[in-house]
Amino acid sequence: MRAFQEAGVPPSSDLIAEGDLSTHFGRSSALRLLDVPEPPTAFVCSNESTTLGVLSGLGSRGRQVGVDIDVIAYDDINVSAYFTPPITTFYQPIEVLGRTLGEFLLRRMAGEDASTLKQVFRPTPIERQADNLGGRLLRSA
Repeated sequence: MRAFQEAGVPPSSDLIAEGDLSTHFGRSSALRLLDVPEPPTAFVCSNESTTLGVLSGLGSRGRQVGVDIDVIAYDDINVSAYFTPPITTFYQPIEVLGRTLGEFLLRRMAGEDASTLKQVFRPTPIERQADNLGGRLLRSA
């Protein structure tokens, strides 16, 4: 919702899907979202498993990624490079996240106040198809 607000776009619950982030969830969400009166022109997926499902749903409706709809993903685990077309993703090393979380847990157990345990991570964009949404977003940033 914050992303909608920061972009000055009124959020629409019709265009937001929340669930278990599985492939099945991605496919069923894509199919549902394509059926709303004003369907999305792009999908932003929170992981590659969901992205695979979204691509399956889009394909079953004859939608072509990079041609009439765009897809961008988060959680680059190298699978997106093999999608057709390859999907632009945002990568964040899980090892760094896990190590930081472990350090925070130990510090909290040692009595440190939870409000001091903050870390901001900036994901690394991995552009795989310059003419899709991901490529356009990266060039405009």
